[in-house]
Amino acid sequence: MQGEQRRQTAIGPRNYEFRMVTYGRTGDQDFYVLEVTPRIKNKFLFRGRIWVDGQDFAVARMEGEPAKNPSWWTKRNAIHVTYEKVGEFWLPARNETNTQVRILGSSLLTIVYRDYEILNADAMRRTAAPGSMLGCPGESAKLSQAQH
Repeated sequence: MQGEQRRQTAIGPRNYEFRMVTYGRTGDQDFYVLEVTPRIKNKFLFRGRIWVDGQDFAVARMEGEPAKNPSWWTKRNAIHVTYEKVGEFWLPARNETNTQVRILGSSLLTIVYRDYEILNADAMRRTAAPGSMLGCPGESAKLSQAQH
């Protein structure tokens, strides 16, 4: 069942439509900014934007909100997630969610990830599926150009 849940929430063409917004550069990092729209309303999917690293094609940043409000008690949930490259892997660095609660006002949840230790990168490299893109093995993403 865990594999099915992973497929239902993966950032890939099965769950999302992608539209390229821009291509840019920050310091020495090239990136693509994509608008992501979920194909179904599900509280585990989100709508917003992702920043994809121009060299590794890994998600480096995500900003948006859940595709479906997870609770009646909340009015708005703004999600900001950043990733960092540790060795050969892109791993979560920070997850921040600002929630507007109907009765109590605002609530901010921040998770900072640190002190990663990669134990056996060679084993992971051998088991990775070829053609993996945006967390969705075996599927290539389809992008549409932003309309101006």
